[in-house]
Formats: sequence, structure tokens, C-alpha cells
Amino acid sequence: LDLTQAGPTVVGFDEPIPDPPSYTSWTAPAASVPAPAVDDVFASYLPQPAPLPEAPHVRPLSTLAGGASVQQPRRVFPWILLGALLAVAVAVFLVKDRVAGWIGLGGGEEEIADAGPGLPLRRPAAPAPDTTLREDMGLTSDALTTEVEPVAAPVSAPAEPVAAPPVAAAAPVSQEPPPAQPAPRPLPEVVQRKPAPAAGPAVTAIERITFEPAPGGTTVILWGNGALRAESYKTESLSGPPRALVKVLGIRKPFPLKEIAVGTSEVRRIRVGYHEESGGSLHVVLDLAGSRVRIGRVEPDGQRLRITLQAQ
Repeated sequence: LDLTQAGPTVVGFDEPIPDPPSYTSWTAPAASVPAPAVDDVFASYLPQPAPLPEAPHVRPLSTLAGGASVQQPRRVFPWILLGALLAVAVAVFLVKDRVAGWIGLGGGEEEIADAGPGLPLRRPAAPAPDTTLREDMGLTSDALTTEVEPVAAPVSAPAEPVAAPPVAAAAPVSQEPPPAQPAPRPLPEVVQRKPAPAAGPAVTAIERITFEPAPGGTTVILWGNGALRAESYKTESLSGPPRALVKVLGIRKPFPLKEIAVGTSEVRRIRVGYHEESGGSLHVVLDLAGSRVRIGRVEPDGQRLRITLQAQ
């Protein structure tokens, strides 16, 4: 069905269909001016709403680089203030004792310690004793003695002399001497005990020769394998270089060493030699350190023979 066609069109009905109006020639009616509302008349008397807050000003990106230099003084100022407060706090801490001393709250311990011990304080003198009534009135002891007249004592008759009782005669003192004390008993003399002669077979070999320091000298010790008796040795001094000779008789074999270094103040060294004649003997030669050194004593002690050398 085409509605834009002009003229009537029959579509099965007896009545024709009118043509539609044209929309191009239609004009809108003029709008009527509305009358003012009643609320607008009293609008000035009603409370006005608060204005909306303004939106923050958005700075463009181009000003961000330059804005740092503008706001930098605002950031530096708090740091300067904080540094000043710290400096003031440190200064107050360092001088707090002195300030406390100025205002009288203590802090003078360091000054007292530095001052050292001061002079002793003088104690106030004791007050003078209060004057008595007699002193206030001028009545001293002298005034009293001059003003008061002495009362004369009554004169009595002279007493008869009384005879003293006879003194008994002193008993005669005996002149007997005191008993004599017994004389002290003398102390027993110290007897040096000599070693008993060694028992057993006589020595036939010298096994060791040693030396040791002695009071005021040096002691040389001969160690044998048997008893060393007085008839087992002989001693003598040799001229020339100062020497001492000790002959040990009845020795059957030589000593293993020929020389022994000593080096003391009395003996320089020991030399040993074996001689087979006359039954065998061992000659022990002591080279002395000086001409004043002599054999002090020779002591047989069991299987040992002790020779002590001392400077005379």
C-alpha cells in the first residue's frame, strides 16, 4: 500500500481515503510566556545554599620543573629551625651545672672539688660566763676580805707537853752473806764423729770421679768398687805448677778417662794415670787454680773418698 500517492485509492471499501497532509509546510505555534511562579517571588527571602568548594588548581606539567626551586625555601626553613633547636639543647646541656649554680639550684660540686681542701673553719669562741650578782654589785673577794672584820679567837691556856712513848730498840740486822748459787755446768764439747771404717773387701777399681762445691772450696769424690780405708790411699803436694797427688793403692785396672775438666776457683782439671808396679795404683793429679790452694781434708766414707781443697 503506497500512502504517498495522490488521489483516492480504493482498497475494497466504498469510501475513498483522504490524502495525508504535507509536513514540510507545518509551523509550530508560538510558545506562550509562562507567568512567574509564586516560589520565585519569595526566593530572595529563603536561605541560600553554601557555595561548592572550588576544585584545586591543577598545575601543568611544564611548571613542575620550575616549581621545585620556588618551594625549596619552604623545605629548608624547618631544617634550619631544627638545627637551631639542637644547638640550643646541646648548649643548655653543657652549661646546665653552671646555670643551676647561678640560680642557686646546685651544680657547684665541680667547683668545690676543684677548689681542694680549704682552710679549717674557725669555731666561735665560747661566750664569757655570766657575771654573778656579787660581781655586778662590785663585791669581789678582796672587798669582802677588807670589809669583814675577822673575829678574834679565844686565847686558851698553853697545853702541857706530852711525853712521847719510848721507841723500841731496833732488832739487830744479821750480816750473814746470801747463799752462794751453784756454778753453771759447762756445756759438753761438740765431738765430730768420724765415719766408721768400711767393711768388706778392699777397693780394686775406681768407677767414677766427681766434684761438687764445698764451704770455702771444692770437694773431689772418688767412687770405688770396694772399701776405701786409710791404708788404701796416699796424698802429697807437687812443686812447679801447683798440683795435688792422690795415690789409690791396690787398683787392678785403669780408669776409663784420662782427663776431667773442673774449672772452679780451686781446681782447674783432674788427670788420671794407672801404674802397674807395686801391685797396681791409680794416680789422680789435681791441677790447682793457684799456689795458695791446699788439700784441706781427706775423708774416707765407705766406698767413697772425699778430698776437699781450699785456699789458705
